[in-house]
Amino acid sequence: MRPLALPTVLLGLALTTAQASLAAAEEAVAAARPDAKGGAPSYAAEKECLAMTVYWEAKGEGRKGMDAVAAVVMNRVDASEFPTTVCGVVHDGGPDGPCQFAWYCDGKDDTPDEAEMWAQAQQVAEAHLKGRSGDPTAGATYFHTGDAQPAWSEDLEPTTRIGDHEFYKDPDADE
Repeated sequence: MRPLALPTVLLGLALTTAQASLAAAEEAVAAARPDAKGGAPSYAAEKECLAMTVYWEAKGEGRKGMDAVAAVVMNRVDASEFPTTVCGVVHDGGPDGPCQFAWYCDGKDDTPDEAEMWAQAQQVAEAHLKGRSGDPTAGATYFHTGDAQPAWSEDLEPTTRIGDHEFYKDPDADE
């Protein structure tokens, strides 16, 4: 047997797995859109909405940064001033803006293009939906990148900084 046979097979398997994961991600883009009939989103749709948000907002921030973005979405679901579903929170404002999450209304293709990060985003989403993950943001319902200083942040209470994101909560919101 030639020495390269096993690595070549493993590489082929890895590429096939990555291709399958990215193909599934294309389906996820469609699943993460609001329910056209106005019904409550399914668990699968909620997971895709959360995973897409975690992926596009924090794929370069490591696991803690991804957990933080997921926590913000879940904190919003629990807060009275936001929609009561994950997809409702993610799609708040609509695709034409003003949207709550830049990836959703930036007009770009939303298909995840990094299989490993997409898989991690799905794991993070599932953990948060099943209540198996903590909140590293101390109750934050807002965040922005560190290089931005949006006017809305002046009225909010900073909670923490994780990676390149600053997190905030509304001190006047119902707890």
